[in-house]
This record gives sequence, C-alpha cells and structure tokens, in this order.
Amino acid sequence: REPEYLLCSLTFSGSHKLLEDPNVWVADTGASTHTTPHEEGMIKARKATDDDAITVGNGNSEEPSVIADIPGTVCDKHGNELGENCLSEVTLLPGGKYNLFSITRKQKEGWSLGGDKTGIWITKGDKKLFFDIAIPTKKGVLFAMYFKRAIAEVAGAMTDAKRMSID
Repeated sequence: REPEYLLCSLTFSGSHKLLEDPNVWVADTGASTHTTPHEEGMIKARKATDDDAITVGNGNSEEPSVIADIPGTVCDKHGNELGENCLSEVTLLPGGKYNLFSITRKQKEGWSLGGDKTGIWITKGDKKLFFDIAIPTKKGVLFAMYFKRAIAEVAGAMTDAKRMSID
C-alpha cells in the first residue's frame, strides 16, 4: 500500500500522480526559474518575451506564454497551514507537466539550502520553506511542498480588462 498524505483537507497518494496536482511544487536545484503548466491562481500576468524562453531537461527550448505571480498558503505534509506567501515571477509553460520550484533562483536571492532524509528546506533570516512531501521514484525520491493557490483571487487576473461603474 502506498503512503497517503492529508493535505489541506485533501488526501493524496504518495505516488508520482501527486506531481500532477497544481498545488504541489517540486524542489528543483536545476531549474533557473519557477515553472508551472497550470494557469489557476495567477495574478499580475505579463506576456512572456523571447528572452523568457526556458531550456528544459532534454535540451529543448520551451516558449512560455506568460510570467505571473501566484499567491497562496504554504501547508505542511499534514495539511497544517503555515502561512500565506506569494511565488513571484512564475513562468507558465503550457507544455510542461509539473510545478518546479527553483531552489537555485532562491539561493541567488540569498536563501540557504539544507536537507536530510526527511526533506529539503530553504531559509532566509526567520523565513523557512520546507519541502516535506517525499515522492518515491525508481531511483530515489523527490521532495515537494504543498502550496495552496489562492484561486478566489483569479477573477480577471489573466486579462487586461478595465472595471467600469454600472452608471
């Protein structure tokens, strides 16, 4: 039987299928930017340019559609809400499959990396992000965090619509 995690009132299998959840972010030391194939919850979007192209693991260049922020709540693997946060400058890669959290980018911003057999974490001052969801693979384990997207804030966020009074 596979392990299960209760995350923010939802139960997930400990299998690789968990990676397809739009709220699960894999700690990736090889990614130069945060990427997601999921548009949900994105705000402050801007159209991506040629300079925003991403080279993926197989060496191919992927063209992102937008760059945006994603507000939400960090949860631990038991579903406890740890606090609100915002992932900034996230690249939307429609051809991608999983959410990748760029550890390298955060290190360039002054965060320190740590880890052991229970997870990976990054710290900066009194702030800490813990990737405590272990997802077994054939050759090891991936560590991820659960970041519950603030979906309610999405209305109109991906458009340039202007609000007008009914008068």
